Amino acid sequence: MKKISKKFNSFEDEEKWLMGMAKEGWRLVSYDSEDIEECTYKFVEDPNASKYNYQIDYRNFKKKLDYEEYKQLFEETGWTTLSKNAKYSKHIFISTSKENIFSDSATSLEREINRYKTAKVYVIASILWTISMVSLLYYFDFEISAFGGGATFGLFAIIYTTVDAVKRRKYIKNVKLEG
Repeated sequence: MKKISKKFNSFEDEEKWLMGMAKEGWRLVSYDSEDIEECTYKFVEDPNASKYNYQIDYRNFKKKLDYEEYKQLFEETGWTTLSKNAKYSKHIFISTSKENIFSDSATSLEREINRYKTAKVYVIASILWTISMVSLLYYFDFEISAFGGGATFGLFAIIYTTVDAVKRRKYIKNVKLEG
């Protein structure tokens, strides 16, 4: 078993890296992140690993039944999802098929739009967190320094999540212009 923690800026880069690991004889068996952020991947040595293809989708499910139907649809076409449950947003699929899980560029773009929507939610959550920490800091007349730390964390989170959302928005615009 081999564990690797890694962060990617795009799903395409992550897929290429997974394919590279497969060419080196490592087959992905699980991952622990539901997002595109840093993730820990678990691989096993497999002499047939180079036969596998990896594809990633990004989709949120409100109901477990929707996730089960989604998973079953892919399994019927020869893809196995490695996501643990319906709470995961990032779904990594493995198959010996060389087919693409996306039928066209519009469905591929949908993955990026879903990720962008999640990034916007993170921005809003970071802003609300920061406002609440600053409000509590003022309410307690700066006597509880933990609120100051929380506000500082919130400011960094706003910057990080905003940069992420802007990058995703630019990527989507570029893809739309190319298509």
